[in-house]
Amino acid sequence: MRHIFKSLYCRHTKSAPFLVALLVFFVALVLFSFAPSAVHAQGDFGVAQVGGQIALSGDSIVVIMLRVIRILLGFLGLILVVMIIYAGYTIMTSAGNEEKVEQGKTIIKNAVIGTAIILFSFIIVQFAINILGGVSGSIPPGQQQIPGQQVFISVGSLGSVIKDHYPEPNQADVYRNTKIVVTFTESIDPKSLIDDANGSGIFGDCIDTGTTRVCDTLKTNVIAVNRLDDKNGTTEGDAIAATAQASYDANGEVHTFVFKPQELLGNEESDQWHRVTITNDVLNTDGASVFAARRDDSYIWEFETNTEVDLSPPYVVDVSPNPGESVEKNRVLKITFNEPVDPMMVQGVLGETSSFHNIIVDMRPSEEIISATEETLPPFTFSEIAPYVGTALAMATDDRYLYVADSTSAKKIDLNDPTNVSTFFTTQQVIHSLKLHDGKLYMIVGKDIVIFDTDTGEKIDSLSGKLEYPQELEFLENYAVVADGKEIRIIDMDAGSGRFGDIISTVVTTENGFITHIAIQDNAVYFIKRSLNGMFGIVDMSNLSQPVIVATTTPGLQPQDIAVYRDAVYITESSALKIADISHPETEIHFSQVNLNNSAFGINGSSAKSLFVINEQLFVGQVRALKVFSLTEDSLNPSLLFSYPESEGTLTSINEVPSFTHSNGRVFVKYPSQNIFVFDMAGARSNAFIANKRIRTTVDGAWTITNGYRTVEFVSNEACGINSCGETIYCLPTLCDPADKACTVTYSVLARTASLDVPDGDSFVSAGLFDGVEDLAANAMDSAPEYVGARQSVAPGAHDFVLSSAADGSWKHKPPISQLKTNEPSEQFPDNYWWFFTVENRIDSEAPYIEQVSPGIDQPGVAPFIPVDIHFSKEMMSSNSASLVEYPDSGVGLGYYQRSFDSDVAGVTKTTLSLFHPARPFGMYGIDHWYFPSIPGSVKAMNQFCMYPGRGPIASGPQTGISTPSCEITYYDDGSIKSISSCVPSGFQVTSSTDTGCVSIGTGIDKAQPDTDTCLELLQHDTISPTQFGKEQE
Repeated sequence: MRHIFKSLYCRHTKSAPFLVALLVFFVALVLFSFAPSAVHAQGDFGVAQVGGQIALSGDSIVVIMLRVIRILLGFLGLILVVMIIYAGYTIMTSAGNEEKVEQGKTIIKNAVIGTAIILFSFIIVQFAINILGGVSGSIPPGQQQIPGQQVFISVGSLGSVIKDHYPEPNQADVYRNTKIVVTFTESIDPKSLIDDANGSGIFGDCIDTGTTRVCDTLKTNVIAVNRLDDKNGTTEGDAIAATAQASYDANGEVHTFVFKPQELLGNEESDQWHRVTITNDVLNTDGASVFAARRDDSYIWEFETNTEVDLSPPYVVDVSPNPGESVEKNRVLKITFNEPVDPMMVQGVLGETSSFHNIIVDMRPSEEIISATEETLPPFTFSEIAPYVGTALAMATDDRYLYVADSTSAKKIDLNDPTNVSTFFTTQQVIHSLKLHDGKLYMIVGKDIVIFDTDTGEKIDSLSGKLEYPQELEFLENYAVVADGKEIRIIDMDAGSGRFGDIISTVVTTENGFITHIAIQDNAVYFIKRSLNGMFGIVDMSNLSQPVIVATTTPGLQPQDIAVYRDAVYITESSALKIADISHPETEIHFSQVNLNNSAFGINGSSAKSLFVINEQLFVGQVRALKVFSLTEDSLNPSLLFSYPESEGTLTSINEVPSFTHSNGRVFVKYPSQNIFVFDMAGARSNAFIANKRIRTTVDGAWTITNGYRTVEFVSNEACGINSCGETIYCLPTLCDPADKACTVTYSVLARTASLDVPDGDSFVSAGLFDGVEDLAANAMDSAPEYVGARQSVAPGAHDFVLSSAADGSWKHKPPISQLKTNEPSEQFPDNYWWFFTVENRIDSEAPYIEQVSPGIDQPGVAPFIPVDIHFSKEMMSSNSASLVEYPDSGVGLGYYQRSFDSDVAGVTKTTLSLFHPARPFGMYGIDHWYFPSIPGSVKAMNQFCMYPGRGPIASGPQTGISTPSCEITYYDDGSIKSISSCVPSGFQVTSSTDTGCVSIGTGIDKAQPDTDTCLELLQHDTISPTQFGKEQE
């Protein structure tokens, strides 16, 4: 090698470009030979660009030198051009002088040789830079780069001092009207960062002064929000002023703060970066800085706004338990939104004296039996038939059975044993009507009349081809009278007449709209059409072969049902009961009107739907109340007997139509979402009478926000046991006998939307009254009327971005609140969100475990910004206790936050916990690093049972991607382990010295350790976790 270099030097000593290029080429080869090689990087180790909020570059010294060489080589190319021009000039001006011509040729030849060396040197240097950049943690395409110089000062405080914040680190496309949220791991003294601007003595509140709202303000010298100059990343102008609100928990402690800038962030012309600086003047409740005893004395993060404001409302995307699901009583409740929501609106304590009521939990246990006194006896006995809660379109009853028809099936309930419910008929068609007549049961099924034997429940006959659009069926002696579209058909149903099934006559109405309901008294049929203008008519049936319409009139818009008694006809319409004298139908018929929602008639029952007359009593079925009137003295002026229930909230009905039937003085009432009510109208019966009082209980506990401010979780305050970590378990109360494991109760959750800033407008922007759910841009929650299940819960994800309103126009968007702490039917309208589920009187004691992890165990070549995923066996509470330990310690910290994601796996909801670190890549300073994810046993599933012992997957060699095989554990019904596969610890029984899984490959470390600290101490050793991989692996 020495001879080669000497020969070249002698031959090209006059070529300056050559000499310089040769020197540069040699230096580049030496540097490249000693630079770290990508194939030696293990795990998420590699060389990373590093910086801080300082002017110095954080690049590797090798990368810096290579860049200098590249610049120098580029400069030599310019010298080459100059030399060629000079050589040409020498030749052109030689004037025939051979010596000058030869000199010019020599310069060109040497320049060409130098050029070749320069080009090869440039290629090698560029290749070296690309290789080093690929393993250095450079931000890949699509990863947002912050302005100025990329720096990592103080990022390590994220996950330790700072639990979470919004916007997220380096988040782009943030709306200009967003609020800024910070959650600390310690309890904070709010006085250290908030000025009591309203003088209330409470730091972090707002008060109304009558015309304005005054909120406390942020101390901008303690926490500063600054715009950045996109050109160089320096701050632009003064810190942005903001109001400050503090979220106090049940103990009066504050971890979460919400800051609302008093002006829009960014600008309307271009995207702009912002910087948030949290200084060491933030104090905990002990008066010490939250950064005390740390290398960093502040925490800084940056985000970028777009040019728009957010006007889109938030909505619910997931709930747990699911609507209609049956769960054990130690279940945690959870609501997840599509975007971060304001913690001030969703986080709070539920209790008798608490002020928080934006999300309420309502228990609806079975009826409590309370002895009644003679003075309080009502004119009826009330009870319920609880086993059947299905939808009911029609009912009929005899002395033995109650027959119930829903849209596609018919059931019968044994009145002597109401738990005996049997289905005797199913169909793919729609059932329209159900009637008992002359010992037989008649149903309109599709376009057919189907007849059943009441003794056997068997089908005995069917009439087809007689009807077109059947709606309702009644009987006049042995003739069926059917409302069929615009017509009324009279059909002979006497099996012995010789004309069974024949249509005797048809009444035709020419006006638009179908005849929906009919009522029969004496020899007349009374009917209504539920058309736009409505229609009421009377048909004289004295001659069945030639029925005659004797009167028609318009009772009002959209009549709902009809009933008749003596000389009065009754029609429901909206919230009114309309009454007309029909004693002289040949004269003009006039309707009077009774407002059923008048306070004189009990509670506001909303719309009136159905009517039923029995024993001189008129039952009016409203959506949320039942009104019963006496017709004994004056049928045209009925007097109220009673209204049920006495207080709002018992009937959880949304536009439901109750159906009625009666037998032996008992009236049966069925709302689709309720049990069957039974009213014994004979009144009190000696000492056997009991009055039933429905209990409605608001459950005490606390809602806590987590998971990037997208999820709220509720835990009740009723202690009911201890989990395997020795921590208290809290249960949803059931009021059941502890020994009665079959006992269940119905629960509901209601999340209220926020009031609008402009009540009559079209925008979801809230009024800021702290009275409902809103996002961090102050948009009130949205939902849509999509229902599932018998209780008509709102389906998760249902939204339409349309402001809802009452049918009568009495409210828009936010239904009026009638009871602060209970889920009343009057509030079960969009844009609120509610759902129902069942709680069982037993405890789920199955412990969670980790099935898989990603990156895999000891995985090499991990990408710089890949998240760490932990896949659990069950649905988990959102956890903020997982950690990432870096070895060797970079001195900067990684900086990470956690998010939970639920998914359905073969019918089982499972949670993936992800640790993101967007502010800093894996690997730094050209040094390989190991990373040790640590998940404490205190992480809990939704049943509040912790992960003890700490079981998870094991591997025999370095893995790529998600770990395999997965850890699998099966359990017996009592929660004890049945089998364990591919897990550590692998034993059924563990001790305190073997209850922690410590997983590594080929290190010789026992995979069952006493605790995480011991495990980490063992792993953080160069012989166990080497960083000079090329040397150790040779």
